[in-house]
Amino acid sequence: MSKSETKIVPARPTWRLALPRLTIYDVMVILAVTIWSINFAVIKAALDVLPPFVFNILRFSIGTVLLGIALIRSGEPLALPRNMWLPIALTSFWGNIVYQAVFTYGLHRTTVANSVLLLSTGPIWVVLYNVVRKVDRLGRGGFLGIGLALGGVLLVVASRYAGQLSIGGLTFTGDALSLLASFIWGVNVLATRYVVRSGSIMAITFWSMAIGAAFQFPIAFPDLLTLHWAVVTPAIWGAIVYSAIGSVTLASLFWNRGVKELGASKASIYTNLQPIIAATTAIVFLGEAFTPWLAVGTVIVILGLWLVRRS
Repeated sequence: MSKSETKIVPARPTWRLALPRLTIYDVMVILAVTIWSINFAVIKAALDVLPPFVFNILRFSIGTVLLGIALIRSGEPLALPRNMWLPIALTSFWGNIVYQAVFTYGLHRTTVANSVLLLSTGPIWVVLYNVVRKVDRLGRGGFLGIGLALGGVLLVVASRYAGQLSIGGLTFTGDALSLLASFIWGVNVLATRYVVRSGSIMAITFWSMAIGAAFQFPIAFPDLLTLHWAVVTPAIWGAIVYSAIGSVTLASLFWNRGVKELGASKASIYTNLQPIIAATTAIVFLGEAFTPWLAVGTVIVILGLWLVRRS
């Protein structure tokens, strides 16, 4: 057979699901979300004993010292460019004072279930803001993914905590504060994206925490003077240390690096995993009953995350 007569065999179509590849930065964000999810129960227990700003100043102070030691030992420069100080101070104030105050007071006045559910709306503000400003593009699959992820969250929380959710009554103030906290969180994620574009993530996180602790101290000082330290049991100190090392230090480092590499929209969508992780933690460590709705909700949330991550 001559070259001109070579038979062309059409390629067979391949039916393969193109799964998005998880990078190390996706894993970092997932770890941060996991730490923060467990931290809901930790904070709730501590706030039954400590005033919110006392708890915050203790964990931020411990976290700042530990991260400062790690930063010095790593050999990374502690100094930052002069033009970064004002943005870091502003995002620290917004995230470590405004958000933390609204979040902790809201959590103290409502159930963990309500708080997780309402805070799960945070990624919507991030994604929609970026879409409106044409910073990010999101197709129909992405919007469907957002709907599925939030639908899965609602399904798990509503079924897992049936009978505890309350829109009015004693939890109304806490619910309103939690919803406001979700919006503040979204705004701070967008601002943080620009702060972490340049410079050392560890140094940026350290100074953000240090400035946050400095902002919090005058507010917490009156409560520190009147606090009966005998009520701070080893269990409460354990909650403070977990929150300082895990939530304030490690999770912040992971999150800031993830936002820098993935972008605010892609990173924030992973926060929809929080109610799933919180419910699973309750099953494993508290012996609470497993429900089929948890499995169904988990599948729906993962599918939604896949659609958004793929778009």
